[in-house]
Amino acid sequence: MSETAPPRYDVMIVPSSPGFKAATNLIRTMVQTLAFRGFAKPIDEAIGKDWVEIYMEPGPAAHEVFHKTGYAGPMPVFHEAVFRAGDQPAELDYGPQSVPIYVYLEFRGCVFQEPLGPFRKLLLNALHLRALVHVREHTALKPHLSVPEGDGPIDPDKKKERGPGTVGSDVQEW
Repeated sequence: MSETAPPRYDVMIVPSSPGFKAATNLIRTMVQTLAFRGFAKPIDEAIGKDWVEIYMEPGPAAHEVFHKTGYAGPMPVFHEAVFRAGDQPAELDYGPQSVPIYVYLEFRGCVFQEPLGPFRKLLLNALHLRALVHVREHTALKPHLSVPEGDGPIDPDKKKERGPGTVGSDVQEW
């Protein structure tokens, strides 16, 4: 007798504040927190000039995002997690979109539909994010984004080039 696979869902976690944009340190903290706690490990990234997407695989404690105690159900608990942040709003297909979303964490192919309170509390305490959750049925994993030519990150050294100083600020050797 064959078992049918349980239904899977895509779970999108977004900030409750419309128009919230993430600082660079928040992006770093989010990825480090997910990896350190064993929820998800980074495996790939796409970094554009004004956006970043980080792709993660389930970690050893991935079930703790959705399940309170030890878990013996279908594995993995999710197929992939994606964290996106940027200065341009993302295009989402989770139903009607009325506000721009600049930051989100998406769990693709989840067995569960709702992250637990402790995970939401972690987002609030560590990142100061109150979370809203959107769910849809999982169909297939999307391909990872690739950075278009010319949209790569700006070299920090080029950003810091300075012109001549203001009047009276030149230092002259005597």
